[in-house]
Amino acid sequence: MIDFTPLVHQLARTPLKEWSRTIQPQFDELYAISHGDLPRWMAAVDALPALTSETTEINTEFRLDGPCSDAEREQLRTALQGLIPWRKGPFHLFDVHVDTEWRSDWKWDRVSPHLDLSDKRILDVGCGNGYYMWRMLGAGAKTVVGVDPNWLFFCQFQAMRRFFDAPPVWHLPFTLEDLPAKLEGFDTVFSMGVLYHRRSPIDHLLELKDCLISGGELVLETLVIEGDCNQVLVPEGRYAKMRNVWFLPSVAALELWLRRAGFKDVNCVDVSHTSIEEQRSTEWMKYHSLEDFLDPENPEKTVEGLPAPMRAVLHRINFKYLRRAYCTVAALPSMNPSRVQLRRYAILGSASHSNSAILAKYLYCLQVYEMHTARAVCNCRKQQGLIQSLAAALMIKSTSLLS
Repeated sequence: MIDFTPLVHQLARTPLKEWSRTIQPQFDELYAISHGDLPRWMAAVDALPALTSETTEINTEFRLDGPCSDAEREQLRTALQGLIPWRKGPFHLFDVHVDTEWRSDWKWDRVSPHLDLSDKRILDVGCGNGYYMWRMLGAGAKTVVGVDPNWLFFCQFQAMRRFFDAPPVWHLPFTLEDLPAKLEGFDTVFSMGVLYHRRSPIDHLLELKDCLISGGELVLETLVIEGDCNQVLVPEGRYAKMRNVWFLPSVAALELWLRRAGFKDVNCVDVSHTSIEEQRSTEWMKYHSLEDFLDPENPEKTVEGLPAPMRAVLHRINFKYLRRAYCTVAALPSMNPSRVQLRRYAILGSASHSNSAILAKYLYCLQVYEMHTARAVCNCRKQQGLIQSLAAALMIKSTSLLS
């Protein structure tokens, strides 16, 4: 049985305090009626050898290394194979390479440059086996909570957690709908690979918004199609052999949906076609994968004759956080922008963005960051992190303004 008391303590002084006290009884109730294979999967988790990681890397990849005998390594491999199929990863554990169906690290490399997760309280909706949650922790998150009702994914997450010492990362086998309405307690909410499975995508966006604190940020990744704001694909039957795909909007339509749901300052930071190198069958996921879902004579189409999978990442910039970063930078010696500089950037920003005055200050701070290393400008690590987060977020804004 999983004890969520440490999570309750972590959330004790947050807006999530009251909700955190309901997690244990809600989990216990679900555990009692869970999937019939859960005992077998938990037995695989319990069969893992007691290994200690001397080198833990979850920032640039997921890799744990330390002393491990050949017998322990074989025990580790056998236990992890008891949790097949592995969809998201990869994971490198004590020279055992779990080569998952998805190269999820590729997606993370596309998403993470646009984010600052330092000291953030994060919710990952549809978290799968938790691969991205570990990467979020590696990127500096304070607390990461993931929800996904799949019990196999839950067990895969627990398998990884065995090799950490009480990490502030938690997988809840809940749906988004299982969370209280108007939770309003997370700094950042992720929804990656979920929206197209929802029969009511606008309701999903509203539910995500309800989980955010005022000024929080959303990271949304989903399947899209080409077209203008009026283009939305509704598959009549299956899409890439998936039954539960309902809406595939264009990027412009998705931006419109987000605005209608109340999000502001939305930016599309990445659009990419899914390749058969990124999603494929492996030793750890031997079932059909993307190559089997595409037209063998035309890989730009699915077997149903629909556009092949293309994914977009949209990010709602947290201007409240950036204001704090700006104030920190502006308070440093010789860092206040001149009226001429502010006027120059305000004119630039007013051409394409309503928050031109704010952007003027942000763009100036980006200029400061480019001219000075964070180490030279700052005397404390906290200020350094604020400037770096400001620069990372502004890479999006400055590109859109200057193009």
